[in-house]
Amino acid sequence: MTHTIAIVESDPLSRNQCVAVLTRRGYRVKSYLDRTAALAGIWIKPPDLVIVNVSLESEPEGGFDLCRQLQQIAPDLPVVFLTDRSSDLDRISGLRMNAWDYLITPVSAEVLTERMRWILHTHNLTKQHKRGSSRIHCGALEADPEQQIITWQERSIRMTVTEYLLTIALVRQPGKLKSYDGLMQCTRQPLVERNTISSHIRRIRQKFLEIDPDFNSIVTIPGVGYKWADSGPLQSDDRQRCQTTPLTHSIWRPLESRYGRR
Repeated sequence: MTHTIAIVESDPLSRNQCVAVLTRRGYRVKSYLDRTAALAGIWIKPPDLVIVNVSLESEPEGGFDLCRQLQQIAPDLPVVFLTDRSSDLDRISGLRMNAWDYLITPVSAEVLTERMRWILHTHNLTKQHKRGSSRIHCGALEADPEQQIITWQERSIRMTVTEYLLTIALVRQPGKLKSYDGLMQCTRQPLVERNTISSHIRRIRQKFLEIDPDFNSIVTIPGVGYKWADSGPLQSDDRQRCQTTPLTHSIWRPLESRYGRR
């Protein structure tokens, strides 16, 4: 599947460079030089992702305004800021608008294309998840994928997006080992290490324990990963993976992986 990326950039040199990089990677690219043109084009035929500068033509914050407008007409459309505006205030403003990333130029072609690959892959998984979404029941747990709400013993648990995604990844296949690498792929984070996953799981456990002191459904498979199990011993295939899976892992997936090959 060939994805379409819209670039909104007033500077011709920066716009042309970005178009060239993404086109070489196999993307279809549409470019716009201001907010008005971008809004009109995206309204007619939405792309799969939008890259926008904060400053557009005579509008110092035109990119922020465009992001707000896109949230109204296409709330699920990923928006990425690519800009030389590097203040913490600007970065926080962009991320609070639910932008998927805020990249500060200069950015290498490799980093830019890898970030786009990861965002598009993650967004596609999210869409598939929503299309097949129905309430999930597993023991005392109930999850509403549409609203991203989890309840345990009929009591709601407040979770971050990452905590929710990790919990659902385990619950969807109870009793089956979910490796660290598999859980890394479930997060919306570009660079994740094992201790990061472990920290998330620790916080998830604590939130369940606050409701149910006897909670023990998240089972640790030492050195390998986790699984969701209301009860039952470690399965034989899990034991084998515990014995054969090395502790080392690759943080970054190669660009030629099944999802990123261009």
